[in-house]
Amino acid sequence: MSDLDDDDLGVDLTPLIDVTFMLVIFFIMTMSFALPNIELDLPEATTAERSAKDASAFILNVDAGGQFLRDKQVLTFAQVEALLKQGQFTRIELNLDKSAPAQALIDCADLARQYTSGQLQLNTLLKE
Repeated sequence: MSDLDDDDLGVDLTPLIDVTFMLVIFFIMTMSFALPNIELDLPEATTAERSAKDASAFILNVDAGGQFLRDKQVLTFAQVEALLKQGQFTRIELNLDKSAPAQALIDCADLARQYTSGQLQLNTLLKE
């Protein structure tokens, strides 16, 4: 028994550590990263009434494709921002289509925070 050394009795943990790191790398590489989706379901108004036009309000429509419209003229986001910079508007009146992308609402909320002290009015579209 004198020919057995203390070094031979130990368990080598190096392969176990290697396998553990390989499993961690495998699970990290196969993980799917998905952005959270926000479902925005806007209700239809049954008792809505048209309000009188206010000159201090910036009226903006967003259609189902996410296009910005002002006075039936298609605008880009940069043009909308430039118009808000030029004028002295107290709020943004946003007429949002039911199937418009939520990003349009978020962009308009950011513009309202920058140029109208956060005053954003969401309107439902009246069926005519």
